[in-house]
Amino acid sequence: MKQKRLFTIALCLCLLLSLAACGTPEPSTSTVTNKFDIPPFPEDDMDDPDYPYVCNYNTNLYHLTSCPDVLAQENKIFTYYKSEENAKQKGYTPCEKCLP
Repeated sequence: MKQKRLFTIALCLCLLLSLAACGTPEPSTSTVTNKFDIPPFPEDDMDDPDYPYVCNYNTNLYHLTSCPDVLAQENKIFTYYKSEENAKQKGYTPCEKCLP
């Protein structure tokens, strides 16, 4: 019984020492917020709801702001772009309903 207790204490100490050696993780500075891990364009080129092109993170499609698919979804899954070129450069494909 005494050996089990000593073994458990030694194991806990080893675990604590290995965790201490790892240090604390650095805070993340990533601005990527979508499941495709696509970094956004600079601030002046995206996320203005007045821009005409809307990209959906979940479907990887871009739409016109008037598209029924856009109106039916939550705004949290969209980012907005000034031009169709920017959406294409990021790998988004055009919606077949609104044909942007």
